[in-house]
Amino acid sequence: AKDAQALDFLLEIVMNRLLAQSAADFSAHDLNEAAQLTALVPNIRHSTIAAKVSVKVHLGPVPSSVWDRALAEPLSELDTANDPRAALGILRLKCRALATLLFDLIGYAHTAQAVAELNQRFAGTAFTKEDLQGVLANFDADIGDHLDGWLHNAALPGFLASEAEVYPLPADDLGQPQYQIRFHVRNDEPVGGYVRFSYGSSGRSSYGSFTATNESDPIYIAGQSSVEVGLVGRMEPDHLFVQPYLALNRGPTYIDLNRTPRDIEPFNGTRPSAWRPEGLTGLIVDDLDAGFAVVNVAADSAANGGTATLRRLIATDEQSAGHWKRQELASAWGRYRNTARRAVAGSGNHAAVFTTSLPSAGRWHLAYHLPDLSIQAPVMKGGRSAVFRMFPTNTRQGSYDMTLVVGESRTPIAFDATDAPPGWNEVGEFDLPAGPLALVVSNRTNGESVVADAIRWLAKR
Repeated sequence: AKDAQALDFLLEIVMNRLLAQSAADFSAHDLNEAAQLTALVPNIRHSTIAAKVSVKVHLGPVPSSVWDRALAEPLSELDTANDPRAALGILRLKCRALATLLFDLIGYAHTAQAVAELNQRFAGTAFTKEDLQGVLANFDADIGDHLDGWLHNAALPGFLASEAEVYPLPADDLGQPQYQIRFHVRNDEPVGGYVRFSYGSSGRSSYGSFTATNESDPIYIAGQSSVEVGLVGRMEPDHLFVQPYLALNRGPTYIDLNRTPRDIEPFNGTRPSAWRPEGLTGLIVDDLDAGFAVVNVAADSAANGGTATLRRLIATDEQSAGHWKRQELASAWGRYRNTARRAVAGSGNHAAVFTTSLPSAGRWHLAYHLPDLSIQAPVMKGGRSAVFRMFPTNTRQGSYDMTLVVGESRTPIAFDATDAPPGWNEVGEFDLPAGPLALVVSNRTNGESVVADAIRWLAKR
């Protein structure tokens, strides 16, 4: 019935991963892109064009328009007849996440056995959602119990995390070092969901910078609840990410590490927690808020060159204006989504504008949030084995061109991001009237790029 389209698409993705080690799929709606790709790469064999197009085009960042539709339409209610391209985007987003979760929960071999059993039992006939759940239950897969929610509910979980404690443990029986990681994660939405955790160490080799990363098992966190997480590993970690499979976060979230020696028993797993995140005081304007905008200050004869350079530096989606491009940054400010706008160095002809309204006159403190541009979020793929990834070099920061606009008054502000640490940085204190005001940040800098993430106004007592 209504579940057929999504279940069929899910199993197609599972089969592609089992047989071709690819999450690629193909649709007639890809034919235009296929033709363009064939023109660019004439030696691609026609028999492989579908996989090539999907890998090239459909495994990149998911457009925000697809996410917005996915939050409004459950898989069982997709209008594949009147709006097939939009339905295809939602199917790809949700079914790829579900397939990845299936592989992570029961493993490659058991997934293959489940598909084989389904085929043996129902070859030449149809199967139902209940049939699939019955097959998965043979492998103790909790995913079968949550399949109804994935199919019939468009709501998603949203995950928040505390900073993590990291401290050494006594060596194991083989004399190998051990390290404890402990932190809390809360699902602050009514709908439950799965996450996993990525942690490891970075370094340098003759080939450049790298990181060796391990992935935890998936864990399910019920709606409006928190858990404490304990991880024990042999590498002293220098990075830790929360990786939701499908959530309002839309991507990984970076967790700050606090190295504090402790003398307590090792803890590996999860247990219930009463943790809740503390609210940050002040008036915050994030790049996703209504008070944020990007404007074209003047024409730029070098616009095309600047945009081309930016696209090489960062991953973008279609939400862009002028030279400012939105980037998913795991260390950026945000409740669930961690994003910032970023522009290559320019002449000051394009600007990011943070607008808010102060409730009272007085002395106000202004802080500017800078993400850590050296942090690269891990890619969500099926399988829990350690992965080895190369990191690109950091993008050099410099002085920022800021202007505080209050009514007809314009006050230039000096802010040097060259050696500024990631996180909240003090910009200055100002005597201000009540009412609207704006911080304008142009693309003029002596660095390589300008980042517009979030600002915070805090009244001085």
